[in-house]
Amino acid sequence: MMKRHVQYLLFLVTAIFLFFSFSVGVFAQSDTSSPVIINAGILSDVWYSTTTSVTEKDTVSIYSAFQNQTNKTLTGTADFFVDDTKISSVDFIAGTKTLIKLETQYSTVSGGHSVQVKISKIQEAGSNAIGPQNLLAFETAKKDLLVMAPPRDIAQTVTGTLQTVYTAINNYANGLATQVESFRQPQVLGTSTEMVTTPLSNNSKNTTTVSKGKISASNPQKGSTTVSTLQNNGKATVNTDNGQKNETPGISTPFNMMLDIATFLILHWLWVFLAIIALYLISRFR
Repeated sequence: MMKRHVQYLLFLVTAIFLFFSFSVGVFAQSDTSSPVIINAGILSDVWYSTTTSVTEKDTVSIYSAFQNQTNKTLTGTADFFVDDTKISSVDFIAGTKTLIKLETQYSTVSGGHSVQVKISKIQEAGSNAIGPQNLLAFETAKKDLLVMAPPRDIAQTVTGTLQTVYTAINNYANGLATQVESFRQPQVLGTSTEMVTTPLSNNSKNTTTVSKGKISASNPQKGSTTVSTLQNNGKATVNTDNGQKNETPGISTPFNMMLDIATFLILHWLWVFLAIIALYLISRFR
């Protein structure tokens, strides 16, 4: 009885061993098998109907080619991609020993793009389908396509950019002019005595004496008033008894005159810039 059990166990182990050996052999054969390559395939390059610049909404023809060097006629489908998005599928028939053109139309969109063509289906005429992996090559390399924006959009873009640049420079120029003005020195009145007669009313006159930065104002009818002044922008202000204000111009320093010139040039930077360009062009074409 014990002997029967041992025989039965040996038989079972042998059967399991043979089963796994056969399965491993089949799987190993499947893994090492490779598709049969036929002497046909798509060319690697892509080209277009124009070599000049392309503008948005133009219609461009995209080309590739399929070569069949077998002794059988092949039929298939070529898919055209722009930026990895399929735009069309084209069916084709390639006779024996032939090179055929693959073509589609593309309505362009502005920007930089990449174009590629892939064979998605292929079979021998009158026989079962074979896979694209059986071809020498089933896809092209990616080809760049640059599409320009319409001229109107370009003009608008340039105009908007110039306006932005102009606003930025103009704001900077205004701020710089304000900083330059902050360096202005107080202007000083002359040291000599000047007599300025300013009418206050129909029958009275006010006499203002300017001497060494001080102003003395007198009026025969209303008495005299002495006012010390702060010089701003080269002017001295005198408040008379009847509320009238008289201004006496001061003397501008050379430093302040230079600041005035600098401020003018800064605030009129555009005209100065255009004048420099004009002078340069005149000197070039004289």
